[in-house]
Amino acid sequence: MNRRIYVIGLSLAMFSAVVGMSAQKQTPAKATPPQKQTSSPREFGKSYVTLRPEQKKLVDDYVRHYNQITGNKIATQAAYDGARLSVRTTFDAVTHALLNAKMTDANAAEMVSLFNFRVTKLGAMDFNIAHTMEHYGNLVTYMRLKGIVPPSSTPPPPAASKKK
Repeated sequence: MNRRIYVIGLSLAMFSAVVGMSAQKQTPAKATPPQKQTSSPREFGKSYVTLRPEQKKLVDDYVRHYNQITGNKIATQAAYDGARLSVRTTFDAVTHALLNAKMTDANAAEMVSLFNFRVTKLGAMDFNIAHTMEHYGNLVTYMRLKGIVPPSSTPPPPAASKKK
């Protein structure tokens, strides 16, 4: 279960890093007046400091891995806070939901409705992961058209020389 959360979180983090970096090149949109939040006291996508420890770990791990591969030294909080609000909100809301969805081995086989089909909870999560990867695949096409090497295709850093 934790592996699935990690994979989904990592996918969202990769997306947020790529979109966040491209957002730095764009002109900011006009400011809109803040809206009152009526349905939930939790505000998603505020900033890195408002994330839960499990969410911070996902972002920390991704940024550390990103820095290791690219040789950059992006600060974790700056990377998260610099991403678009829509990306931060999506990452925060999805990981929040996954962390609060208490799926266990016992209840993973329970049947749920998904697009008018009866599937297991685990099957629904598997569909969601596959669907997320389809969207990532679409992003990869656009990245390559723009001359960007997608994060999943970035070669690992050269291995440190081993002492014999």
